[in-house]
Amino acid sequence: MQLVNMNIEKKLELLEEENTRLKEIIKRLSLLMDSIKVLNTSLRTEVILKNIVDCAAQVLDADCGTIMLLDKDTRELEVVASTGKSKNLQARVKIGKGISGKVAETGRSILVTDIESDPRFKQKNNDKRYRTKSFVSVPLKVRGETIGVLNISDKKSREAFQEDHLTILIALLSQASFVIEYSRLYEAIRKYTKNWEPF
Repeated sequence: MQLVNMNIEKKLELLEEENTRLKEIIKRLSLLMDSIKVLNTSLRTEVILKNIVDCAAQVLDADCGTIMLLDKDTRELEVVASTGKSKNLQARVKIGKGISGKVAETGRSILVTDIESDPRFKQKNNDKRYRTKSFVSVPLKVRGETIGVLNISDKKSREAFQEDHLTILIALLSQASFVIEYSRLYEAIRKYTKNWEPF
């Protein structure tokens, strides 16, 4: 009888953990929907990029985030928007170098739960800006072409990012890519019509 009670208690504990996890996912999805609405509030690319990184950090409950865009001439990524502890960070990274550079080169996301034990990187987290060893980097694509990288780190809870965090970021960026494309078209048309003179 005692063994049966222990099994029931263990199952109840597992159900409670799963219920908590599902509630967290629902909360993040709700924040994701709100974030998508925010993305559509401007046509200026720099405002949209700032909104994207702010929304991504909020949805994942993280302290740090950056968006790096690809400069096709120099083949470098440059930080163009940041939030939290990454605010005002200025950095340039060559394509293929570092984590962001690899994401830009391959067009594939990277999720790391612990950078110090991940065999892909083998590096210590000596950077005092970051409190945790976990991060996620996702390519920012427009019409299938990688134009930049979104980096999110330092969950406020200090927990590691998981696969569902990556899925949510990919969903956010798939919507954001449309907004970025429209803003670029809008800015190009504005520039063209500003310089246009009737004959």
